[in-house]
Amino acid sequence: MTRITTADVFTIPPEVRDLLGPAPVLSTEDARRYEKILKSFAQCVQPRDFIEWMLVRDLADERWEIERLRRFKHQLVEELYKVHVAQRTEFAKARFETEVWGLCVTARGVLTGEKLEPEVRAEREKQLNVDINNLQNKTAEQILELNKAPTTADFVRVGQEWLLLYERIEKLERAAGQAFHGVLEEIDRYREGLGPRLRKACDEIIEGEFEEAPSPSRPDEVPSPASSSALVEAPLSPSKRLANPNGAQLGTEE
Repeated sequence: MTRITTADVFTIPPEVRDLLGPAPVLSTEDARRYEKILKSFAQCVQPRDFIEWMLVRDLADERWEIERLRRFKHQLVEELYKVHVAQRTEFAKARFETEVWGLCVTARGVLTGEKLEPEVRAEREKQLNVDINNLQNKTAEQILELNKAPTTADFVRVGQEWLLLYERIEKLERAAGQAFHGVLEEIDRYREGLGPRLRKACDEIIEGEFEEAPSPSRPDEVPSPASSSALVEAPLSPSKRLANPNGAQLGTEE
């Protein structure tokens, strides 16, 4: 029975996935595996805004880069060993042809200009065929030995051919690992600092947009007694005021 993981159930919103951009996958890599890694990180982090979604994307990219570099290291050793075997094989074939040419020249007296009797020539040709056959069998054995399944010792013997490139890839892998942990720290800093402040500010803006504004009073609206009394200045004491003929209050006497 196939086990269903949380990454299989978790779904990234289509509009968010579209904004995150295409997966950084080579033609020889599995795009479905990248998407599963992305979903797994999103399931763990539970992004609450788009900035956190971008950070989750960075996590997936750095993790994918680490896996790719690890594959490259193994493939580098394998491929360079194959190159080594191919070169040694071609060298064995070239040496065989050279040695056959030398046997022919010697047996037929080409360089010395010998005039060989027919019986001597026939004897030499017969021996020449035997020597070439032996040389051919020997070369075939060497090539077969070269192309056998490699052992750890075989890889070690050709280590000088791949060690420098291997170390360079390891440096890139370590850099990718540091970048991965840097994104994790960035998520922590964002959630503890800037993230909550941004979300709080957004919430305040949204709440402010939906607060009901007070309705303006109409010209014909009669103020209530409470509001009218607030507009009337408090009267002065009888000993401190004088009433004018029109009933308006005057200032206090000196």
